[in-house]
Amino acid sequence: MNLNKRVFPYRTYNLFFLIILINLGVFVASIIAKEHFVNNYIGMNKDALLGLELYRFFSYMFAHGDFQHFLFNMIGLFFFGYYVEEKIGSYSFLFFYIIAGLFSGIISYLFYILVFNQSILLVGASGSVYAVMTAFIVLYADLRINFFGLIRSNVAIIVGLYMLLGLAQQALSSLGRSSDVAIIAHLAGMGFCFLYCFFVLNINPFRAIKKAIDNR
Repeated sequence: MNLNKRVFPYRTYNLFFLIILINLGVFVASIIAKEHFVNNYIGMNKDALLGLELYRFFSYMFAHGDFQHFLFNMIGLFFFGYYVEEKIGSYSFLFFYIIAGLFSGIISYLFYILVFNQSILLVGASGSVYAVMTAFIVLYADLRINFFGLIRSNVAIIVGLYMLLGLAQQALSSLGRSSDVAIIAHLAGMGFCFLYCFFVLNINPFRAIKKAIDNR
């Protein structure tokens, strides 16, 4: 089903899986090169804007702080990216994913580095992945699943709980230290999805989410 054929032609190529492979490659490279690779070349720090290293607003979304961070994001992208891409098409999905990451990075940079003056390194696909998972909730608000024939639930509720779990985990892990995993990026990704739904897909995300909750 093509919801935005006026923007891009509808084709499906499973680009979500290619994005996962790119993230995996960057994660392996960061392990081999240790922190030097992420810190000096692809993570987002104050030099992204103040040092005119603007590419960092793009490259940061393919790096991750640790294996748990990487695994959580890639699980979300693997299980929900396919369905969102299938619904809106691969070209639109790639546009949506990249712009969500850029939007989340810019918002995080403004808050953490310019407003709060925190010298932290921002990394992760969380902004893009949370945008994808939010899109899944909006686009599949009616989908229900059975757990081993015992519990029947709206899948959007399950995804929402998974997202809350991720936010809680990041909040707890950042207590008492400067985290390189920006919680604001998660929220910015969700916010971007709302804007995209309103202005591109012509869908009211709040109405869709309410529908999912009512049909839980």
